[in-house]
Amino acid sequence: MFNHRLSQSTAIVDVGISPAKIIHSPLDTKAIAGESVLFFCQAEGNPLPRVVFRWNDNEITQNRPGLQFKELSADSVALRAKLEPNHNGDTVTCFAQNHVGSDSATAQISVYNANESELYNLFSFS
Repeated sequence: MFNHRLSQSTAIVDVGISPAKIIHSPLDTKAIAGESVLFFCQAEGNPLPRVVFRWNDNEITQNRPGLQFKELSADSVALRAKLEPNHNGDTVTCFAQNHVGSDSATAQISVYNANESELYNLFSFS
């Protein structure tokens, strides 16, 4: 008759689990009131982290007046903001998280009125 032999093998698979880590963070920004600026953030990790922006600790995951949010890929996001004088001193934080860990990076926003003397220093090329 038939003689069947069963064999057993073991495989070790390195799944490379790693915590969320921001690899491109938003930059501190100086602009004139009324201008639009762009913030970008990208993170890595395994599994891929969820990446969002926070404006002064308020999570931004969709468009709002003066803010355009865009998910560029599974691991990167962009935020376009039309800056107003009351945004001076605000912060934009990129927050990335997976079940292994989280990371964040914060950018400071400085907004100037077109007639402020600080503009001379901000935009002079000497």
